[in-house]
Amino acid sequence: MASDVAMISNILGGSTFEADSLLDIAHRVETGLPLAALDRVVRFVAPDDAHFVGTIVPRATLSRRRASPKGALSAEESNKVARLAKVWAMAMRVWDDEADAREFLRRPHPMLEGRPPREVAVASDLGTDAVINVMGRGAYGGGV
Repeated sequence: MASDVAMISNILGGSTFEADSLLDIAHRVETGLPLAALDRVVRFVAPDDAHFVGTIVPRATLSRRRASPKGALSAEESNKVARLAKVWAMAMRVWDDEADAREFLRRPHPMLEGRPPREVAVASDLGTDAVINVMGRGAYGGGV
């Protein structure tokens, strides 16, 4: 559990985002993550897909947020970012290679009704659980 907190904290903000527990991360999500967390997660998950960020925050909204002095995400947007960070952490545990993890998350998957895992994870908490379950099957011998 402590390693999950460290991994997710690192994904969300590196040394600028130190969290003591998953509840600490949850509190930060509720109050709105900084835009830098979105940028970091997108850089990990989909660095070559300029359109992917729009699945988390609509482009016009993102432009307004970047121009705002506060520059924070809403709780809903923060939740999407945190779900992706959690999925990325699991993908790195399973593949231990960024390119392989990205490829899995990008590619439509038959166990996710032919949808790309990263899109399923962004859509809902249950989608995130489904993606993590698929990766867990691969990690523990059930096939990905």
